[in-house]
Amino acid sequence: ALNGVGTTGGASTVYSASFAGHGSVSFAFTGILTQPCTTGGSTSFSFNVRATIANDCVINAGNLDFGTNSVLNGAARATSALSVQCTANNPYQIAFNGGQNGTVAARRMKNPATGETVSYSLSSALDGPAWGDGALGSSVYGGVGSGGVQSVPVYGSVPAQRTPSPGSYRDTVTATIYF
Repeated sequence: ALNGVGTTGGASTVYSASFAGHGSVSFAFTGILTQPCTTGGSTSFSFNVRATIANDCVINAGNLDFGTNSVLNGAARATSALSVQCTANNPYQIAFNGGQNGTVAARRMKNPATGETVSYSLSSALDGPAWGDGALGSSVYGGVGSGGVQSVPVYGSVPAQRTPSPGSYRDTVTATIYF
């Protein structure tokens, strides 16, 4: 099994092993209607085993739902998580874009029926800096793969602001993993 096997320096890594004299074959010759008439022998042989562990990552995201709110006179908070699985010892970074209606420093959820927006922010730490792509003072999340699934928290906050018309407000943010 190759569980927990990692890359070296974030690059694909070749693992190999040679086995000399560890394999053997035993054989016997038999006839269709008779008992075995000749007993064979055994011999040893050498063989090589090789696997290449590719530098790779998989990322999945769940929805971040602020729920139902009325007057936006105080911060509304929500949490979600990204699921990241990278090759062991593989460094990675996760960047978020600004969504469909804003920038990494000024995200907005939009009501498609009225065009009104609600400001919100995303971070990798509670009340941390804006999580983005490094532009406009935003931060990028960095980690190192373990070979297993790692959970990366996403914190969302809707600050106090003028309350828009009732309705459903949403945005789509793209997470990109660099490795």
